[in-house]
Amino acid sequence: MKITNLQKAISIFSLFLIGVFAGLMTENKVEAADIPNALTKGALPLGTTNYAIPDDAVFVSPSGDSAGTGTINDPVNTVARAQKIITTEGRTIVLRGGIYHESLTKDKNAPMWDTGLTIQSYPGEVVWFDGSTVVTGWKKEGSAWVHDNWVTKFDASPTFTKGAPDFTAENWKNINPDYPMSAHPDQVWINGIAIQQVESLSKLGSNKFYMDYTTNKIYLGNDPTNKEVRASDLQIALSMDVPKITVRGVGIRRYAPSVPDLGAVRISEPATGSKLENVIITDSATTGLSVSTSNVTLKNVSVTNSGMLGIGGNRAHALKADKLYVANSNIENFNMGPIASGIKISRSYNTLISNSKIIDNKSLGLWFDEDCYAATVVNNEISNNSSTGLAFELSSQGNVANNRINNNAGYGLHIINSDQVDVWNNSLTNSQMSILIQQDSRKPAKDRYWTPHDYSKDISWYVNDIEICNNILGLPTPMASQWGGVVALRDETYQRTGNQMGVTLNANVYYHTGLEGRPTLIQWSTKTAGIKDWNNFSNLATFRNTTGQDSRSIEIIENSTPLNPTGFAKQTIQQRANTVGSPIPQTIALAADLPSGEKVLGPTPNLLGNLDKVDANQIFGWAWNPEEPLSTSTAIKINIYDAQNMLVDTIPAVANRYRADIQNAGFGTGYAGFSYTPNWNKYPSGQKYRVVVYTADSTGTYNPLPNVRYYTN
Repeated sequence: MKITNLQKAISIFSLFLIGVFAGLMTENKVEAADIPNALTKGALPLGTTNYAIPDDAVFVSPSGDSAGTGTINDPVNTVARAQKIITTEGRTIVLRGGIYHESLTKDKNAPMWDTGLTIQSYPGEVVWFDGSTVVTGWKKEGSAWVHDNWVTKFDASPTFTKGAPDFTAENWKNINPDYPMSAHPDQVWINGIAIQQVESLSKLGSNKFYMDYTTNKIYLGNDPTNKEVRASDLQIALSMDVPKITVRGVGIRRYAPSVPDLGAVRISEPATGSKLENVIITDSATTGLSVSTSNVTLKNVSVTNSGMLGIGGNRAHALKADKLYVANSNIENFNMGPIASGIKISRSYNTLISNSKIIDNKSLGLWFDEDCYAATVVNNEISNNSSTGLAFELSSQGNVANNRINNNAGYGLHIINSDQVDVWNNSLTNSQMSILIQQDSRKPAKDRYWTPHDYSKDISWYVNDIEICNNILGLPTPMASQWGGVVALRDETYQRTGNQMGVTLNANVYYHTGLEGRPTLIQWSTKTAGIKDWNNFSNLATFRNTTGQDSRSIEIIENSTPLNPTGFAKQTIQQRANTVGSPIPQTIALAADLPSGEKVLGPTPNLLGNLDKVDANQIFGWAWNPEEPLSTSTAIKINIYDAQNMLVDTIPAVANRYRADIQNAGFGTGYAGFSYTPNWNKYPSGQKYRVVVYTADSTGTYNPLPNVRYYTN
């Protein structure tokens, strides 16, 4: 939950300010309204963005004229018209506040559409693209109300292939028979509240509607008198299929893509280098957003109320998704396999999902499925999903670090036929299992090398080289799953023991109440190869003695959770990190903004700051707690370690000095600086000391800043 790039930029910038540090210690009153929400997950509220307007911008307004010139005083009335009057590269279309009822696609008559176009809202104004229209002229027929001459008809194919039937494999059909209309994109709202589509007039009732494509009628089960009724009549809001398009500061709602349409918003080949920023996508009939090209950036994007899938990515190489908010996916109740998810990525390499909230989806939360390579999942909250929180399936090379993956109805983390996965400093609790690792009999096809890269040849679909360290793992009461423990490792081909599968566990905290009603803590493939069974271990000591795993891990049996209400370790747990934890390796530290070499249990919260400099005269930096954005003081402690990593001193201090660079970057009041004068003479000379700064969160738990520095006395 860090502001990775911005934080690093500020860290560098602050080094240049050291010489004028004293000049920054001035009083400056800050009001709450002056503080940008630097940690917003998802889009900022519409109407709060303030993007610069270039001199040659083309202006659009719902009250404009199709014959307008596109100036601020003579805007055109649609984005499609604005596209046609652009004649130079890299132009910007500025949208004045209002509702736009149109589909934005490449226009063959607009030759400059593919040259780095930007579409953005006017500063301080609310812009919606709306795929629905107001429906009037209702009349009563029996117990129903009817609208005639509705001619909009949508394809209802249940898979990504138009016209194809549903999948037939057992447990792999997309349509849940209890919800037969889930793939039908028709949508209706009464006074802004969505109502349910039924398959026949005989099933019409309150808060339901029926579309009769034969007679071109809409039937309502509610009286629409003096109410606004809206129905979707557009499928695609935005099809970005040319390079380097940027869309920012707008909302997109009530579009009705069919499953084969891939999404209300589509970023597809060759739209490489495109970007969405501060965009809201909501009330999409099936999929909200799809990405199928490389080097796409999603920043502060909210995708909610998607019928099947929030965000889909296929061959989305080098996708960078930061500060997403993805919630309430699969509201049409598709089966939870093979597609429905908050986010599902496939056949993609070098993807990043960071600083995001993936919550409350009626499906799996985040799913990497089939030939994903080098995926990084850091600093996220993945919780309260109706299936597994995070799945890594048929893939290779994953970094899963500093996430809170809690309260999911399935498993916390499910690793299936995948290798080279590092799982560090996460909390994984209150699910059927915290972690399930499985090997089944599936093998990759030899000719599956997805163009343009042949990276997939290195993906074995074979469990190996998985490291699980510094995590907090636990179960609810009672345990939901009846066939596993907190952690389970299963070779369902019955060829390898757990240790032979290359799985390493250490420095973890195992939590349970002892009241779950079954004895298994860890399930492990330790039987002789070829025998269809595995061992169940009731306690950590027996597991450790039998397998040699988890040499420093601890087991906690008590009725209180080791996590605070926000999903981070309580202070009583974090105080044990020095004896239990493993030093965080540099690769994990760089990926998740954690302190390299430091021992921390579970994830660290969204405290921000930087240790800027350590020398003979000062220990200098800044620390800020965004949970208390108006605070003018943050408690810190400075830990000093010797060359043997032994703690030689802990120095309490306060970050309360004003720094204009911190305030200008959006981090609170600016009263976040600290400068301490160390007495190095009190420590043995000739040694290299490591300095780590810890900051206190709102519960009083101290968590480390991401970087460390060294000083030789």
